[in-house]
Amino acid sequence: MKPRHGAPILLLLAACVGVVTHARAQLGQELWQLGDELAALAGSGAGQSSVTLNGAQIELVTLTIPGPVKRVLDRFDALCAREAPALTADVSGHGSLLRQESSTGGVAVCLAQPADAGLRTLSERARDYARTRDLSLFGQLRYVRAQRTATGAVHVLMAHSHGPLRLSAMFPAQGDAAGSDFAELPRPRSARRLLSAQVSSAGQGLVAYVVQSSAASALSTYARELERNGFVQLEVAPALALTRTFTRSDQLYVVHGRDQGTGSVLSAVRIGRGEPGTALAKKLGQ
Repeated sequence: MKPRHGAPILLLLAACVGVVTHARAQLGQELWQLGDELAALAGSGAGQSSVTLNGAQIELVTLTIPGPVKRVLDRFDALCAREAPALTADVSGHGSLLRQESSTGGVAVCLAQPADAGLRTLSERARDYARTRDLSLFGQLRYVRAQRTATGAVHVLMAHSHGPLRLSAMFPAQGDAAGSDFAELPRPRSARRLLSAQVSSAGQGLVAYVVQSSAASALSTYARELERNGFVQLEVAPALALTRTFTRSDQLYVVHGRDQGTGSVLSAVRIGRGEPGTALAKKLGQ
């Protein structure tokens, strides 16, 4: 099965039940990109937040702890081995379903067994999954990304799902993924929604689209559309490639383009209210 454009989370979920074959090195890279998207929602400081991601409920936790990276991933492996032994032992050779690491960073993923794991066989859950496409029948998704900082500590991002994970709605073969656009933002032309994430009660969120042009072209076109709709582009230092920052009223938006396949992924992160957009923009440049 060939992965669709810009589908790091789809690859992540599909890999958990073995419905795709994908080179581990490339899948590890996709999982790392997933961490970039989640980190944009979670922020750089320590904390916990609830996110609705393509209709699924996800808890995000960020913290910074002493290293090394290997110790963090080893602890995650041990947790996965206790909570999902039947799903991991024959797949990866360690506690998590997939683990990629280096001395500077790494990612891992597994499924925590559902509450009825002792009552229903794996084949029974597989049969129900074929009918419902609900990955939570196998367990709740656990994800961790560990990244070494300049001080030698490790910044950790963890994600844990709660409730149904219906892949057909989260990642449909055609049309938009579950969720919604930002009402105040114009939609990119001829785009298909890939990701929709909202942080509960915080006003923050992320929306990403697949477009059939290069990232540079899509970003330039979308920037002009935003300015026509009253958004003001800010100069943020240091400038980041294929990234633009906009504000309207007291809301800040960071728009980023990323080439992928024959097209690109265009994403917009909405940063919460509470201070003028120019002040927030200065913080981004620090």
